[in-house]
Amino acid sequence: MTGALEVIVLENVGRETHTYLTHIARRYDTLADHTLYMQSDPHHVTAFMNRFEKQFSIDTGFLPLGPVGVMPFSDFEHLKELFVLVLGEFPPQNQFTYTWNGQFLTSKETTHKTSLQTYRYLESLLSAPQGHFIHEEKKDFKQDSSPSDPIFGHSMERAMPILFHCWEPAVLADTCDAEGEKPCQCKDNN
Repeated sequence: MTGALEVIVLENVGRETHTYLTHIARRYDTLADHTLYMQSDPHHVTAFMNRFEKQFSIDTGFLPLGPVGVMPFSDFEHLKELFVLVLGEFPPQNQFTYTWNGQFLTSKETTHKTSLQTYRYLESLLSAPQGHFIHEEKKDFKQDSSPSDPIFGHSMERAMPILFHCWEPAVLADTCDAEGEKPCQCKDNN
């Protein structure tokens, strides 16, 4: 056995984003050169496979493997605050590139653009107990926020391009297509 496989049992909190952030926080200094984040089955399989097989390269920084679009920051709770936390400034425009379905690939170099402290803080928000302020938002959701399915988790799922510094529509969303044929990534050192 090489020791390459390790199973870590986590509490069912924070949706898949909590799992991803836990991995980053625990392995921040020993991350692989590239890490694939996904749920148990890929969604939008054609785009997933086309982007992964045709676009992934050694200089890939952030590669969304699901749907990509542009939305106003106001569509989900706490997105402007997240932008300020990660990038240290207010958003220069009212829209950002979003992804969903929790499937993407990122490099260690791009992951390290965001501090370990930030990942740990976001991880703590996604695992916050009922009664924490993060569960008070309702923003057009017909469900209540809970530790196992926080509305903030839905916001974070869409905010991966912000977290990995690839949020500008002209850089990412304006070049992507639904089939995954067109270039759709941010590269390291750009």
